[in-house]
Amino acid sequence: MFTNFNIAKNLLAIGITVVIVYLVFFLHLDFNKNRILPQVWNLGHILLFIGIAYLLERKIFSKFVCSIFFEWFSILAISISLGLVIEYLQVLTGRDKSSYDVLLDLVGGMIGFILFSTKLHKLNSRTISMIRIVGTAFTLVAVSPAIIIIVDAVNQRKSFPILLENGSMLELSRIRKQQVKLGITRTSDKNMLNVTFMKDKYPTIGLKYFNNDWSEYKFLKTLIYNHQKEQLPIRIRLHDTIHRLNGFLFADRYRGEVKLEPGWNDVTIDLNKVKEAPAKRQMDMKSIEELMFFMVNVQSGLKLSFGKVWLEK
Repeated sequence: MFTNFNIAKNLLAIGITVVIVYLVFFLHLDFNKNRILPQVWNLGHILLFIGIAYLLERKIFSKFVCSIFFEWFSILAISISLGLVIEYLQVLTGRDKSSYDVLLDLVGGMIGFILFSTKLHKLNSRTISMIRIVGTAFTLVAVSPAIIIIVDAVNQRKSFPILLENGSMLELSRIRKQQVKLGITRTSDKNMLNVTFMKDKYPTIGLKYFNNDWSEYKFLKTLIYNHQKEQLPIRIRLHDTIHRLNGFLFADRYRGEVKLEPGWNDVTIDLNKVKEAPAKRQMDMKSIEELMFFMVNVQSGLKLSFGKVWLEK
């Protein structure tokens, strides 16, 4: 009976590992509209390497005499090496490689060692507690980027139709940037997102991961402070899911220009014009994916400060 139980347990561990390998390499999902799902998805790396550590501990290290330090460094080395191999192999299946995923692989291997090493559990209780504390601390540091994104995603859903308030550094995780520097200034009456557009052909900030259904709203509004002493043009771009699937065609999106006077500017975009912007169709206002602010042919750093960005009925 005991032998049958061990066989079943081993088969379960192998089966889970195989399923996770399939998910990591071959299952493709659209993560463009949701930030929580990919973060939860990435935690599969931890589960995969917990399974690998289990197999190493129970099928290899248990078969011969070795020190606990040999087990420890072997599992860490295998986790890093195999993690790097996985990331490069994922490129062949159409995915991007990520050093963060390798860190999660390392965390999974470390957790697996702590859970399944028989030699570890033979040490004195004080040493075991210290190793567990170090492992827990390392795990929390490693998963903190995912925690930040998940918390901000929940907050953003609650605050919609406000897209950005600049009240928290968490909000910066919503922004995609190209050749810009970001910072936050807090004052008694408002918070400002400071954006310095660096020398580039198209320095850009892109705001993503908001509620995609804008169909009930008439205007997109924001406050922008122009720190220059002269008028400054800024381009605004919006696109939906169809635009991305169409290959980001130039004539298939909204692109407008606003001339910013020195000081504060109230910027209002008529969403009906956004809806009619694509040349051969209407914008899907229930599937807006990204809002972008950019400049053209910037020769030196230009600073703007953004107040709240929101939708209005």
